[in-house]
Amino acid sequence: MIKFTIFNIKAIVRKKLFIIPMILIFASVIGIYAGNNRAANNSNLAKFAESDYTYNQKQVKMDSKFVDDFISARMSHEKTTIDAFNNKDWAKAAKNSLFTTNQDIASLEKAGGRDDQIADFKSQKAVLEYVEKHNVYPEIPAFGITGFNFLFDSLTIYFPWFWFAVIIFVIIPIFTWKFQNGKNMDNLIPKNNIALDFDRLLTAGIVVVSSYFFLILFAFGLASLFHGIGDPNFPIIIQNETLGATQPIGHMLIKTVILQTLSLLAAIVLGQFISNLTKSEMLAAFLTVGVLLLQIIAPFIFSFMNSFIQLIPGVYVNAPKILNGSLIQVTKNTNLTFSNGVIILLFAIIVVILMNISYHRITVIKAKG
Repeated sequence: MIKFTIFNIKAIVRKKLFIIPMILIFASVIGIYAGNNRAANNSNLAKFAESDYTYNQKQVKMDSKFVDDFISARMSHEKTTIDAFNNKDWAKAAKNSLFTTNQDIASLEKAGGRDDQIADFKSQKAVLEYVEKHNVYPEIPAFGITGFNFLFDSLTIYFPWFWFAVIIFVIIPIFTWKFQNGKNMDNLIPKNNIALDFDRLLTAGIVVVSSYFFLILFAFGLASLFHGIGDPNFPIIIQNETLGATQPIGHMLIKTVILQTLSLLAAIVLGQFISNLTKSEMLAAFLTVGVLLLQIIAPFIFSFMNSFIQLIPGVYVNAPKILNGSLIQVTKNTNLTFSNGVIILLFAIIVVILMNISYHRITVIKAKG
């Protein structure tokens, strides 16, 4: 069995249909990182302070009475923020940025601003307080450039594309190779068909999960090479009823990797089952991708499903958006949690495997009968 598994793995990784998509995915990581770098250069504490500072300067030139103690103190702290950031004194930049953030919070509360606006500023405040205390680079959400933050952004935004690429070019061909001219070639091998299918399942799991972890290491290593590994305790803003709530990015990454790994395994067993039903590579790929895509987009398109959306395995591909609360806000379903995700995905994997075994047995009975 081990020799057969190794043979299958070698056969997969040497195929152009595996190599080319993997090269494109890894190349896209480099492109994404370059894009994040450009975005981070245009959107950071210094740029935000500079924009407000420039606006206030123009107002002062137009009307000298515009300057009061509030504006004067604000401009002074913004100037210090810009200088400190450019000198890579992150703690000092955060300390002065905190001053203007507190001003904004106070102004909104005094003016009766919306709760969500106040919550956003309080979340920013929590992050700035951490940066000031630990003197770490003040990352901007979605524009991560250090190891941990860039990896989290990559898994948040681009994981589904990796998911579909491996399904189409890796998973389905593994399970449909045995069907030649409408016949199941496994019947010619002196070995139980269920055992042969389990071996293919094992092969797919090893190749796909290994590729996923190589992608993680590549993304993390690339960002770390240029900007350091970052801080595993850097706070990620959680969108929930607790204003200013955060979670360490390291904890978020561990949970994301667990859910996404289980999502990959769930996709593999589903691909195998559909392949055995259709006996056609193209049809199996089309149906598998279709079923999975419907599960992914369900929270954003089918609002009638929101009350039971936590029961749909494919939803947990969006693991980071579940963990940071953004998907919970969209669906208004607080049952979208890490623990529920683990339970649902494990249940789905076991059920589909049992369905596949049952289908094999039914097929054998029909062939004998």
